[in-house]
Amino acid sequence: MRSVHPDTPPAVLVVLLAMLVVAARPSAMAATDAVNGGTIRVAANYHPGGATRDEQRAIAETHDLVVLGTGWGDSGPPDEYYRVNPRIVALEYQSWFDTGPGAPDYEYISENHEDWFYHDRDGHRIATYRTASRPDCDPARCPAEPGFCNCRFGLNLRNEGLRRFVAERLRDLVTAGGEWAARRAFDGIFLDNTSPAWPYRPVKVANGTVSGVPVYEDGTEQTEAMWVEDQDGFVAAMKEAIGPDKVLLFNGCMTSANYPTWQPNSYRFLEHADGCTMEDWIVEGKDRDARPKTGDAWRRDIDLFAGVNDRGKWSTPLMGSGVHEAGVNRYAIASALLIWKGPRNAMNFWKGTAIEAIAGRFHDTFPEASIDLGTPRGEYATDENGIARRKWSNGLVLVNPTSTTRTVPLDEPMRTADGDLVTEVTLAPGRAEILVREEGGGQEEPPGTVENLHRTDTR
Repeated sequence: MRSVHPDTPPAVLVVLLAMLVVAARPSAMAATDAVNGGTIRVAANYHPGGATRDEQRAIAETHDLVVLGTGWGDSGPPDEYYRVNPRIVALEYQSWFDTGPGAPDYEYISENHEDWFYHDRDGHRIATYRTASRPDCDPARCPAEPGFCNCRFGLNLRNEGLRRFVAERLRDLVTAGGEWAARRAFDGIFLDNTSPAWPYRPVKVANGTVSGVPVYEDGTEQTEAMWVEDQDGFVAAMKEAIGPDKVLLFNGCMTSANYPTWQPNSYRFLEHADGCTMEDWIVEGKDRDARPKTGDAWRRDIDLFAGVNDRGKWSTPLMGSGVHEAGVNRYAIASALLIWKGPRNAMNFWKGTAIEAIAGRFHDTFPEASIDLGTPRGEYATDENGIARRKWSNGLVLVNPTSTTRTVPLDEPMRTADGDLVTEVTLAPGRAEILVREEGGGQEEPPGTVENLHRTDTR
């Protein structure tokens, strides 16, 4: 997996899986084309998995990376995935930021390991997340208000006993050891809620998201730096537990104009982990209500994952959850193509792609998945009108992150992702196009006035 160099991209593009596959199956190194035969590789986060063989087959025929929920732990990933797509990589979802009633192992931890929880200065557990009230919300332990209950409790990621417990769990999942010895092992772990943002910061206490700031046994109140140290050590321990040949992705790469530490914190965790996800990358919201980011918000998201790609890590940014309007989908996918550095990049719409595959609508909803752009011709750049573009041996990607509709003339006739032959493209704000050359077409020359985009931190 390490021999795939980001500066020597394979003939076919993105998403993530090839590299995953490479980690789990080194012999698949040469197979870099997407399962769909196009440039884009497809990932699905925490998706339904498929209850029948037909559904599992539909997922395997369209996806190279899948993240299965904790309910799949007992059975392991379906054999049908690997029969249909031998290069597929299946990760198992885990989250150890907090725990509460109904969560795996909560009763055991609660009864035997009080020291595995964060506590406030009064010795109370730190409650996290305001959720709808539930029957097991204990008013004596869980902060409550009408209609809501905080009954998930933050886990002390610094605690060595907790780290050993979770490490053994993850090791068994990726080796089919312990209680999972009778089924197929997972190819890696997807670690949710790995936050470069301090979740217990005072503003979160003030608005009721969490019940307090953790205080350690020596009486020291947690700071942002201490939280990052706790989280960083936890990620490092989990990667050591599963070993170099298994994949550890985390959900939590983040960037913010107001919190400049989030991006470098994300990169710090990537020193141990193999890659990461960011929720609402390029697209905010879910389903048909999703909105494209433009301007500085778009630029920050691009910058964050350009840095992930420059590090040779697997990037699976979550482009808003669900299935969006087609133009929003294309804007997100085209944005990912602008910064592709090799097959460690992913097209990820949470459960959306898997749901569409099961329903038999995948290729209609995501026509971009079957486009072969060939190899990129240099980095992406922005022209004088703010249009971001990247040339490929077989085509061109155009993205309009500005607030103004732009018309872009083409140097030769090209076909859109929908198959229309065009000589110019008009892009509204938050829209993009992926174009392919007619067979035998000429090679596009670089535009005359192009300014390379300056990124703030990719090293």
